[in-house]
Amino acid sequence: MALNVYINPIYNWRKSKTKLGYLFYKGEVENFQDFEKENFDLREIINFLNQQNNHFSFIYQNNNRIIAAVDTIRSYPIFFSKSNSNFIFSNSAETIREKINIFQPNELGLKEFQMLGYTLKSKTLIQQISQISAGKFIDSKNYKNIQTYFSYLGRPKKKLKSTWISLLNSELNSIFKKTVSKSKNRQILLPLSGGYDSRLILAKLTEFNFKNVTCFSYGLKNNFEMKTARKVCKSLNLDLLELESEKLNDSSLLSKKITKDYMKFATNLCSSPSLIDFYAIKYLKEKKIINKNSILINGQSGDFITGGHIPIVDKKNLNEKKLFEIIFNKHYSLWKDLKEVNYDVMYENFKQELKNTNFKSGVKNENLFFRNMNTGSG
Repeated sequence: MALNVYINPIYNWRKSKTKLGYLFYKGEVENFQDFEKENFDLREIINFLNQQNNHFSFIYQNNNRIIAAVDTIRSYPIFFSKSNSNFIFSNSAETIREKINIFQPNELGLKEFQMLGYTLKSKTLIQQISQISAGKFIDSKNYKNIQTYFSYLGRPKKKLKSTWISLLNSELNSIFKKTVSKSKNRQILLPLSGGYDSRLILAKLTEFNFKNVTCFSYGLKNNFEMKTARKVCKSLNLDLLELESEKLNDSSLLSKKITKDYMKFATNLCSSPSLIDFYAIKYLKEKKIINKNSILINGQSGDFITGGHIPIVDKKNLNEKKLFEIIFNKHYSLWKDLKEVNYDVMYENFKQELKNTNFKSGVKNENLFFRNMNTGSG
């Protein structure tokens, strides 16, 4: 089987010569020189990946082997295509599609894309092209299927302990101390919304006395998030750049090359682009408010950690179908007319995924998914 790596330069990956081959990577891969040797076993690969403490993706290639991995949040996607004669890896799904000249659609992936705005797990919009999802890797020599080194499945506790709050604060302090140190006083751009996540970032940057931060908010004029961001900045004596979406995304922008290039860059055959975000950053660059050395830190939802995404339901009447309906109604909702048409096929796929999930002994019978739903601590 031929092993090939094709790196698309638009994603700004780097390439390093190693002792035995080449490392293509994005982000920071720590201590790879200590890991590389003639033979790796599964345990060594998993241990190495779990020791990483940064955002990363990498594709390692030597004469007879490729190991490709993404971090626990899939910061930078990796795609692959496997046939009897070829095993192709790339940082670009479009690049692989062009190499193998394949246009056969993935029907389930297309339905997910329409309903969610992205494809799930390893699927893309093309049947012959897959992606490595968060916390997973592929070793072409010994383990040709996708392997897991990190999973978010766990055992929720019944009570929220004050020590956990202290541990969370300690972890946040460690993260922001590292962030401030690595920034070397470069400008940090913060899209400030009405949510807790971006406010937490600003609060921690303020706590660590970081001054070179620029806050901006965008959307419809005087929307509730912009109003909240305005209050937050005022309380901290900071300026807020308010970008009204009506002025950012006029219809002529859709036909411009820069927009088309962005859409191709962001979609990668698996997710829908966010044009309002693109227009906001484009505006800030054109007005020279930001430069190439600026760092953008956006708030990401902590709902999964806190359990805030879990609705209040009657736990006594919960079952697998009820769980599906909760997920389906919350997430598969971009187009309402597609929900009824695709309900059955999505339910069957959900049941299969549930069947394949690697639960710890006895956990499934204990209804892991629903424990502490009403407390928000799960």
